[in-house]
Amino acid sequence: MNILKIAKKELLQNLRNVTVMLIMTVLPLAVIMLIGMALNGVFNSDEFAMDNLNLEYYIQGEKSDFSFGMESMISELLGEESRFVEVTDLEQSLKSLENKDITTVIFVDESEQIVKLYKNNEFYTQASIIENLLKNYTLRTNVVYEVTLYEPKLLNNTPRDYVDMRTINKNEMPSSMDYYGVVMCMLFLFYGITVPFTNTIKEKKCGTMDRILVSSATNKEMLIGKILGNTAVNGIQALIVMSATLFIYNVNWGSHLVLAVILVISLVVLVVSFGISLGFLINSEELGNAVIHTGIVIIAFFGGAYMPLVGTGILGEIGKYISPLWWSINGIMTMIYGNATEMLYQAIAINLSISSLLVLLTSLMINRKGGKYV
Repeated sequence: MNILKIAKKELLQNLRNVTVMLIMTVLPLAVIMLIGMALNGVFNSDEFAMDNLNLEYYIQGEKSDFSFGMESMISELLGEESRFVEVTDLEQSLKSLENKDITTVIFVDESEQIVKLYKNNEFYTQASIIENLLKNYTLRTNVVYEVTLYEPKLLNNTPRDYVDMRTINKNEMPSSMDYYGVVMCMLFLFYGITVPFTNTIKEKKCGTMDRILVSSATNKEMLIGKILGNTAVNGIQALIVMSATLFIYNVNWGSHLVLAVILVISLVVLVVSFGISLGFLINSEELGNAVIHTGIVIIAFFGGAYMPLVGTGILGEIGKYISPLWWSINGIMTMIYGNATEMLYQAIAINLSISSLLVLLTSLMINRKGGKYV
């Protein structure tokens, strides 16, 4: 009950600030429209395109129709400047993959009828697309095999005759509007840090926070209530922006729209948790805002919000892993264009785990500063 009361207070407090709500809803839509129009036709989607890739595959045993079909199918997917060759030394290919010299390695064991895909973090998105393609191809080939058991005359044809070689359209890559419609929607969520941070600072200065701390509500109840109330407001704003990009700008959010919404909400929870925690940690509103806006720029850069994060060297390789925005953007992009949800689930787990850790640490901090012990 205490949690709901505090959540209601936070909700009403934010709803009264109509100006801020309008800015946080309208501004991202305006930025998405301007960037999408400005970069239309010249947007570089090399991060997701299937060009300039280096794929190697090793076939153990005598080639069958399955291997021939796989060769034909992947060749159809790749761009003209990509390299897709058969190798005779699997170990050397795996070493090259480990050194990030090639995109991915495919291993086919004809005798055991096993297909393995080896990939690294450098080309995670493209490897996920290849992985999904191989899964579909293997499934359809198995279906053809089962059918031929009942219709032996079909054995005169090869599995390639029954497999759709256009499982993934290589031209179906993000336009500037698709890319920035998704990433700007997520980036502007981080500006939502300022509202719970500012409100927390004001409550500390006017004594409201002290009254809450001496009430029957525990520290964790107070923090969870504040997070729920702010998440409701920021979540509504995020869903409005997301809906507008979907129905007005025709941004591609993929076929798993529910998962996309869950990812956005998990990012909102992370943002709100950080804003509230920062409000308890810092007493100066000016210092806090400086930290917030500097942090957003760093997170946005390493998250790939300004441009796809390609060719940034070791600094970019290290920085992207500590940016929650990078995990979220890549999670949703691999879901949209590779139909792979593994990284999206990882992004959701990371967002919620960090939020839980922030709540725990903030609660302990309140105790050490003289708040109630729970």
